[in-house]
Amino acid sequence: MSLKKADSEHQRSGNPSKKKLVVDRPQWRVSTDLKIPRVIRGDRVAERVYRETAEELIEIGIFTDLDKPILARYAKFISLFERETETLENGDVGTGLVRLAKLNAEIMRCGSKLGLSPADRTKFSLNRQQEDELEIFLKDGE
Repeated sequence: MSLKKADSEHQRSGNPSKKKLVVDRPQWRVSTDLKIPRVIRGDRVAERVYRETAEELIEIGIFTDLDKPILARYAKFISLFERETETLENGDVGTGLVRLAKLNAEIMRCGSKLGLSPADRTKFSLNRQQEDELEIFLKDGE
């Protein structure tokens, strides 16, 4: 049984199986380090994407040291996508579209792991304090 299902079952029925439920999920330390990774240094587009995205993720509190390699790949793929788009505009359409499709798939995959869309962020667990604040916000909004 998944943790999410166990939590909702416990809330509905009071934990009839009397199994110990894991309530405290691991809390990852939010990183504030914007140091550009070595793999993208010198690539101005990738550096810009990395810095801007990291700032946004830090602001909403979901950027950790574990996300840095994924964000570096995400930024590099966007840089490559932009270069490939320029190549297409200059006339090399044949294989360019295939490369763009592959790069787009990688961008979407990395973006999903980073929680860059609202749908992806729904998969992240919040700590209890954040859940309480969310409940208050939702009740006030009604």
